Order: sequence, then structure tokens, then C-alpha cells
Amino acid sequence: MKSTPNLRSIWLLVVVAILSGCNEDSADPIETSGNTKSSSRTVTSPPPRQAVVAEKSKVVETPVTISEPVQDIGLNQEDAQAIIHEPIVTLSTQHEQTCLVNVDTPFPSLEAKTLDGQIVTVDSEYGDQATVVVFWNLQYPMAIEQISRINEEVVNRFRDAKVKVLAINVGDTPEDVQGFLSTVPCDALCLLDEESKAFGQLATGILPRTYLIDSNGVVRWLDLEYSRSTRRELRNAIIFNLRMQLATKPDVM
Repeated sequence: MKSTPNLRSIWLLVVVAILSGCNEDSADPIETSGNTKSSSRTVTSPPPRQAVVAEKSKVVETPVTISEPVQDIGLNQEDAQAIIHEPIVTLSTQHEQTCLVNVDTPFPSLEAKTLDGQIVTVDSEYGDQATVVVFWNLQYPMAIEQISRINEEVVNRFRDAKVKVLAINVGDTPEDVQGFLSTVPCDALCLLDEESKAFGQLATGILPRTYLIDSNGVVRWLDLEYSRSTRRELRNAIIFNLRMQLATKPDVM
């Protein structure tokens, strides 16, 4: 069933507002409840945050910090010289309870469809150095904003570092997804999970949801919903992961 003119108009208004009014220095995207499907946004206080179960994530007092610039691994000058820290995932109790896969565990083997209906295994599409997987849905304004900004924040920024981005839509029709993607710049590989079978192996709810997977297929960072913190910590996690992989190569002292 194709999108109605009213739905398409809503997407266009949301996307135009995002692309014309949002930048890295703007205020955080306003948090909304993970259960709401309304496009209206209200300011709410974030829930108390706790570290996820992974042992590494519990050590928040003395995270590993890297400040030395690195040799060329495809990063721009700003990212190559950035002072970064070991990624730390903190989730509220409510959010943590929705996670079936956490940090330091293998990302499960999933199947999804391309926009033209071909079935693919998600791990066959991984990047050489790292992969960012975003699960999203058109019913959540934060998800629409994340996909609208994903070229600028991840795809273009880390393309030379061989980081690949997979945007997996959960539950929308192919027609609706294609209609939305025609309104935004998105060069991520877009896949479909119409029956939520892939997403159901990872979580019990709350979108959008972002995972960073290393070259060995292990989850190194994740976040729920989307905010300035998501953008900042995803960038940090990608750079940290790339630098750590470089440091473990035999020819690197």
C-alpha cells in the first residue's frame, strides 16, 4: 500500500525542518518516550542511566584514553587528532531490559531484504574495518532525523576508513520506505525488516537503535533513541575502534 499524500507531506516537512534547522551546534533533539508514536515532541527528563551488563562498560572511573594522533587510516584531520576515550554504554534500567544483545557479544546472523525484494544476510554486507547498523521506523521522529543526518555524520565522514552503514527499517512497507528515502540524502545500504524478525533477535522494543560492530562481528557500542549524545558517542566509538585495530596490527609498535 503506497503512502498517502498527507503522510508524504508530513515526511517532507519533518525532513526540511531537520536539514535546514539542525547542525552540530544546535540543541539536542528532544527526547520522546520509546513507546510513543506521535510526531509531536515534548520535553521530558531523561531516565537515570546505568551501565549495561558488559563488564567493560561498568568501569566508568578510569576509561582508556587515546590522545596521540595516528597515521593515515582514512580519518579526516580532526578525527585523526581527536582525544577519545574507551566507549562506555550506559542505559536506563527500562532500556537495558529491552536488550537481547549487549556490548562485547557477537552480533547475531540476521536476514533482511533489499528495497527490490532480494534477501541478504546482514553480515555479508559488513564494512572492512567496522559497521554501523541502525534500526529505524518512520513512526518515530528521532529515527527520521537520524536517517536524514546519517550521510553527514557517518557515511561520508568514515567512508575512507572503510566503515559501512546499514540502515534497516523495521515494519514499514517498501513503498513507504522508498518514498521517504527519495526526500533525504541517504547513501547507507537500506534494508527492510517488514515482519521485525531480524530486530526481534536483538531487542524487544524502542527505536531507533544503533550498533557499532567491529571487523570480527562483535558489538563494541550501542545506543537507543537518538540525540546529540548518540552522535558524539558514536563518533568516539568508531574512532576508538579504528585506532585500537591499528594498534593491534603486528607492524604497529
